[in-house]
Amino acid sequence: MVVLLFRLKVITQKATFGLCFALSCIAASLLLGGCQQQQSPYFGTVEPRHGPEELWINNSSEPEWLDPGRCSDSTGGEIIWNTFEGLVQVHPATLKPLPAIATHWDISDDGRTYTFHLRPSFWSDGHALTADDFVFALRRLVDPQTGSKYASNGFIFQEGLAISRGDTAVETLGVRAIDTHTLEITLVDPLPYFLNFLSFYSFMPLPEHLFQDLQNRGIDPDLWTRPEYVVCNGAFRMTDWQFRQHMTFEKNEYYWDVGSVKLDRIRVAMVESATTAMNMYVAGEFDWPGGSTSLPAEFMDHLEKYQDFHSHPYLGVYFYWINTEEPPLDDPLVRRALSLAID
Repeated sequence: MVVLLFRLKVITQKATFGLCFALSCIAASLLLGGCQQQQSPYFGTVEPRHGPEELWINNSSEPEWLDPGRCSDSTGGEIIWNTFEGLVQVHPATLKPLPAIATHWDISDDGRTYTFHLRPSFWSDGHALTADDFVFALRRLVDPQTGSKYASNGFIFQEGLAISRGDTAVETLGVRAIDTHTLEITLVDPLPYFLNFLSFYSFMPLPEHLFQDLQNRGIDPDLWTRPEYVVCNGAFRMTDWQFRQHMTFEKNEYYWDVGSVKLDRIRVAMVESATTAMNMYVAGEFDWPGGSTSLPAEFMDHLEKYQDFHSHPYLGVYFYWINTEEPPLDDPLVRRALSLAID
């Protein structure tokens, strides 16, 4: 269950980025500011301090990466999902795979080979997006030189594991461009959830032409996500990044479905203090106070009576990192017993 505090009036007027951004976060981390009048139906003000086509939110902390092939944190992932678009997306309620850059796909009889047919689309600098951009991105994901923490996501592709170990060349990866708008992906084994998995940010396309251009200009390609260089293919593009303060995103006019984007601008702050974020929300400086930890249970009774309090189901995975090199957790039977004891 995810608990959020936001002005529904504002969110519904500003669909596409705002609602998706808010609902995809794990939970809102909220602390009470203590300055709200009890007679108000809203915990925060309904009059934001910005224009009607803008959304101001808090992302709690500085993202480690905005590079889809290297990102492994939720703060960066939320931004990537709204600045890049992959082959498929999932319906927010049913989780059914839906077309995105791929309009449709064919699956081989053995369930291992997928052929994606791409719609004509463009990068935010006007360059055409092609199947080769997906090939470049997926090879880079498993390339040991990239050092991606999520390289294992690419092990589902034929030769992905061997490439990551340095046993074979990246060109052997089971991903190839048949033509400009046709991409073929071959899996190691059939994977029932493959289409849903493809919506994850690790599998977003990358602008190969930008990497080549930076390298030709003597600029480190690893700097490609800086505002002065970054190129994306999603609904929004980054225009400013003030370190540990805020980021600004504007509507990407080259986005293939730009007519459905209701916002002109998003301002994402990095306020780590939940108390400060809540006070800014109350004052109308945030439409959503953000956060990456659950709402403290002791505040639930107080907040749930307000009309800007919302509770929604959330699909997530929780796990423990354990040291299997030291006793008693080095014993598989002990680990199995512990797993059986968890409800």
